[in-house]
Amino acid sequence: MPEQIRYLATALTGIDAMSAVTARAYPRHVHDQYGIGVVDAGGHASASDRRQVEAGPGQLIFVNPGEVHDGRAIGGRPRAWRMLYLDPQWVDQARSQIADGARRPLTFAAAVFGDERVRRVFESAYAVLTGSAAISGSAAAMARETALLRLLAASDVNATTPARAAAGATAPVRRAR
Repeated sequence: MPEQIRYLATALTGIDAMSAVTARAYPRHVHDQYGIGVVDAGGHASASDRRQVEAGPGQLIFVNPGEVHDGRAIGGRPRAWRMLYLDPQWVDQARSQIADGARRPLTFAAAVFGDERVRRVFESAYAVLTGSAAISGSAAAMARETALLRLLAASDVNATTPARAAAGATAPVRRAR
């Protein structure tokens, strides 16, 4: 796998996409955005605010805004992954739409999460947002927003609720089916 890191344009303000194939290690850093992604090949390890985690092919990876984390390839072999980065303001507004106006703060509970349904929803959203899905014209704008709203709604299975957050609990890590 030759090394490749690509940032892809999306037509939605506040939404960024990237794909990477690399064995490169990244030092501790933060993002101002939420990150939702999937490991496509190889193995990815990282230390996050929460704990040391490892993810393999098909597993979802999540990062909260301001969460300190690093990243490295398992065994020094290249890994491939794709991410969508979502501005917190966009997420807050979208979650309010999903909840009929109710404000529901979002914190992803697990940095690595295995859920086949959420992965399929991610795949669809990534394809629509990066233009690899064959949708054009006025239908494309509606498809992009709908795909992201579906991804946020599906990702709720990995979100803490206020009661769980107050108790310090996190969502269980579910295995891909």
